[in-house]
Amino acid sequence: MGDLPTANCTVNDTIACNGTRTNSYSYICHYCWQLPQSNITCEQPTADVCGKAGTSGQVFKANCYANSNVLCLGNRTFTKKQPCYYTKGKKWNVAMLYSIFLGGFGADRFYLEHWGWAVFKLCSFGGFGIWALVDFVLLAVGYLMPFDGSFYA
Repeated sequence: MGDLPTANCTVNDTIACNGTRTNSYSYICHYCWQLPQSNITCEQPTADVCGKAGTSGQVFKANCYANSNVLCLGNRTFTKKQPCYYTKGKKWNVAMLYSIFLGGFGADRFYLEHWGWAVFKLCSFGGFGIWALVDFVLLAVGYLMPFDGSFYA
């Protein structure tokens, strides 16, 4: 454990192969659950797992597995605590563009699924421009997020 052993891999004679048939690989010996994040793939969080807020610092138990190109000891499928970073694909730059060009009609709020405020802005032409400006500032400083509490993609 922790040493840097070398594995020699040879292609079977029955397989047609271009190039070298024997390769050497150096690796660090780990249990699968100890692998760094770059060598595992974990399930992504959902709103029902992380809760509506999806706040930073919150964690959930994810089912993870070691990537196929990684050698490790033990079960290749395991659970690991992962940070909640729930997103539904809403993009901050898209919301900003809506706010700049169509903020007076509530397009930014419709995009972020704040339906009540979106209808209010639509009916009042962005609060006669004032609320459109306020929303632009709220988006620019990162205060206005998607309604379900997810993060921007």
